[in-house]
Amino acid sequence: MERLEAVLKRLQEAGLRLQQQKCEFFRESVTYLGFVIDKNGLRTCPKKVEAITKCPPPTNVREIKRFLGMINYYRKFIPNASTILSPLNELVCDDVTWEWGHRQQAAFDQIRRELTSDRVLTHFDPAARLVLTVDAGPAGLGACLAQGPDGQERPLAFASRTLSASEKNYSQIQKEATAIIYGVKYFHQYLYGRDIPFVLKTDHKPLIAIFGKKNGVSVMAASRLQRYAIYLSAYNYVIQYLPSEKNIVADYFSRAPLPVRHTELEDAEDAAAAPLHFLDESTLPVSVDDVRTATAADRTLQTVIKYMLKGWPRKVTCAAIQPYFRCKSDLEVEDGCLLRGHRVVIPSLLRERLMYELHKGHFGIVKTKSSARSRMWWPYIDKDIEQCIGNCSTCTALRPAPPSAAPAPWPRPPGPWWRIHIDYMTIGQRVYLIVVDAFSKWLECFHMSSGTSTQALISKLKYLFSRFGLVKVICSDNDAKIKTVEFRKFCDVNGIEHVTSPIYHPASNGQAENSVRTCKKMLKCILSKPSRCVDEDLLGYLFQYRNTVHCATGLTPAKLMYGRDLRCRLDLVVPAKNTDNTRNRFLQLSGRLWFPSSCFYIFVSGV
Repeated sequence: MERLEAVLKRLQEAGLRLQQQKCEFFRESVTYLGFVIDKNGLRTCPKKVEAITKCPPPTNVREIKRFLGMINYYRKFIPNASTILSPLNELVCDDVTWEWGHRQQAAFDQIRRELTSDRVLTHFDPAARLVLTVDAGPAGLGACLAQGPDGQERPLAFASRTLSASEKNYSQIQKEATAIIYGVKYFHQYLYGRDIPFVLKTDHKPLIAIFGKKNGVSVMAASRLQRYAIYLSAYNYVIQYLPSEKNIVADYFSRAPLPVRHTELEDAEDAAAAPLHFLDESTLPVSVDDVRTATAADRTLQTVIKYMLKGWPRKVTCAAIQPYFRCKSDLEVEDGCLLRGHRVVIPSLLRERLMYELHKGHFGIVKTKSSARSRMWWPYIDKDIEQCIGNCSTCTALRPAPPSAAPAPWPRPPGPWWRIHIDYMTIGQRVYLIVVDAFSKWLECFHMSSGTSTQALISKLKYLFSRFGLVKVICSDNDAKIKTVEFRKFCDVNGIEHVTSPIYHPASNGQAENSVRTCKKMLKCILSKPSRCVDEDLLGYLFQYRNTVHCATGLTPAKLMYGRDLRCRLDLVVPAKNTDNTRNRFLQLSGRLWFPSSCFYIFVSGV
């Protein structure tokens, strides 16, 4: 009761409120996100483990992938999970024939025994003594983080992974050093910035002298070990030797592990040759017919339509009908769909699918709301969008830090494709060229597969100039690959002024730097999930970006560049009746009336 009162008092002082429906009081244990939390620590949920332990052995590749997906959720509870699962991981390789033998059955039984054991992870105590034990075998690395006095350590978490093809060729001392770096990086949040040094235990004695605090790193040491020592210097630790017979973290990884595969980013083809694969969606878009069918099955919307046809009551007490009652003067029925002004009222059955479609480009709250308000509406749509984006793990991980100072804007060009900003961006082993139009914010991102030479840059710019025409000004930083005699001659021949940002101050080219940050977020979103082809998925993100309202201009880049928005899947929701009437009326007037060019543009664009 004292702890509960202290917590509630602290929340009251901070001005925070709790939702009663989501609170549970006076419970000895709580099941949360598949885990059971009690006074003894954190352990697996019995119901979750029971579902895994009772599942039959897989009979094909699809079933083994499902089983591995369940196991990976509790991976941190299993020491040396990568070694135990090696025979099962072998079955999901493309060049391996399915064969369920003795090794696979033994691994299947062992992983189920590990999940049903009494091993419980203790709660982390910042003031306790931390011990990180690492080991390296011929095919994998292992690490265990524990806390407590010497001889009474309790585990916090386990970690393991297989070695890549190049890492398997390391000498043993470099493998052991790689295991140390892997363990420290994996448990960085526990180990970094501690006043109390943590204990680093390894069974490779030569590393005590290399990574110890008494002697400096020898200049004769391998360059990789020198880099590792520099990385470890940021941590407060004490390294100790642990005999091999007492190091039970890794069992030398005797079984063949899963080979390390290259990422999609390294294997993708050139973006210029990639088809519009991003249009090949796994789910069909929501069309007007779907909205009409779902509206007919939605009891709330049918009640609203009945009130619209027969008359609204003077007072509405139903909470589901009240949002429609407040905007009843804006509602109308057209072709079986309920509209609020020009926006379609989406039935509850289709809201989740359309929410995914709205946030497919992982843009912020403002841009997502702007895209939704132009086409659709339902009660509390703004709140749903905020909650969806707030719960998006990808957006949370890639959210940029606020600027340290207010930016100084460039003068706005008189029209599109007047001034462009260019810059290079490196992701992994690949280099991209970023080009952004200062007026419309139209963004281009090219993979420089042929290198970053001046000739390759000129070739990409010629491709853009053939589509949009020559620009007046090109802005870039002082990159040696851009600021060359050949590029300056190319600009002079085409009547283009080349402007560079001040030396050692690349932030002056803020338009390009901001676009680089946007493209990096796009690529990180792509790499955070299994991707078929990075460059193809990048085209999809660029499509969403160009068709989304930009906060600086208030219009979409496509609208400012082409005078119209690009047709997308969300447009299938809007009934085309009003559009057809406008087109037919225009054809009737065009045979009798004459418009100056400026009036014609205003009429067609709908301003």
